[in-house]
Amino acid sequence: MRYNKSEIMKNAWAMFNSCNWGAENFKFVSVEEKTFAACLKEAWAEEKEYVEEKIKESANAPKSEEAKAWDWACRKLNANKLQNVEATDKVAWVSEMAKEMWSSNIWAQAIKAVKLHIKLFAA
Repeated sequence: MRYNKSEIMKNAWAMFNSCNWGAENFKFVSVEEKTFAACLKEAWAEEKEYVEEKIKESANAPKSEEAKAWDWACRKLNANKLQNVEATDKVAWVSEMAKEMWSSNIWAQAIKAVKLHIKLFAA
């Protein structure tokens, strides 16, 4: 994954200009007073942590419950071609469905995600 340098600069500038953000709010950098350089270091550290988390998630994606639920839903709906989708995409699509169906379990979310995928991309 690549770093989003534009977003890093925007976050650093927002931190620097925010009156609610003081030196005590820095998580990665220890500073005496808030400077733009310190805000930039903090923004880089936050982005690095985010990228490392995404790399870890993508490495664990094939073994995740979301990917297993997607495969189960494909078998249940007889959409076996959709089982060949990348595991990271499976996880992302099932996780996105959680925003819409926040009270249901992951298996119901997977069924709905596969149905939606069939509706949108299958003729």
